[in-house]
Amino acid sequence: MSHGSWICMLLATAAVSCPIQECDSTGAVDALPTTAESWLDKIAQRFDQVKSLRAEVSYERTDGLGILDAREKRQGSFVFETGPPAKFSVHFNKLTVDGRPARTNMWYIFDGRWIVERNEQEKIFIKRQIVPPDAPAATDPLATGNGPFFLPITAKKSQILRRFDPTIVTPDERDPPNTVHLQLIPKPGRRMEIARVDLWYDRTTLVPIRVETLDDVPNQQIVTVKNISFDEPIKPKRLDVSRPRGKGWRVTVEPYRKVTKDEKSAVRVGNR
Repeated sequence: MSHGSWICMLLATAAVSCPIQECDSTGAVDALPTTAESWLDKIAQRFDQVKSLRAEVSYERTDGLGILDAREKRQGSFVFETGPPAKFSVHFNKLTVDGRPARTNMWYIFDGRWIVERNEQEKIFIKRQIVPPDAPAATDPLATGNGPFFLPITAKKSQILRRFDPTIVTPDERDPPNTVHLQLIPKPGRRMEIARVDLWYDRTTLVPIRVETLDDVPNQQIVTVKNISFDEPIKPKRLDVSRPRGKGWRVTVEPYRKVTKDEKSAVRVGNR
């Protein structure tokens, strides 16, 4: 056994005296971040080195939390290219409404400029241009809450700090294994529908594997990601935002429209 491996074993057995340290492959010890801002830096550095990921995704929504408790759960697959520009595709093929299975075949696709909602079951296709035609493609709807759900894989620290005050939450036995729990609270005076965002990042991959958002209604959204793989080729068809072929489709195409100042300040997370 190598000298570096012995060091890692000793540190693992002495975790009480070294709670925020980890070994790299050579046995060297790196201190883990101790503030929310330093975690955000580490996450950004990690995804500067990742080209793409694919995973299974689950999206749960509860409307009127603690009052109506109307629940809906969608499950499917997810692919993401870090870019720039970021691109993604979400396909939901399982749906449960208040505990009862229902049919669904729903796609959300973003190609760097256009975001598409494609309902194969009802033959509804909505395509919106969210990046100006003459501007660099640099937005990520998942990181800003303008996609199907909030999943800030490549969100920059500056992006988050403009809108939220982040903190590290004390570990809890209900946390997913090997995660750090960050909480985002809207900055005072910031007009937002969001009341709180909780994110659990895997300490090894630095992917947000669980995200909970609570708005001011209150409605709750929970996104979980599992079975993640990195840097596998993504077929171009998976990110195709072209209009569907065939008869019977209801198609809506919305070219870019400049967002007003009030619309920018009122952040909406996920689709209703």
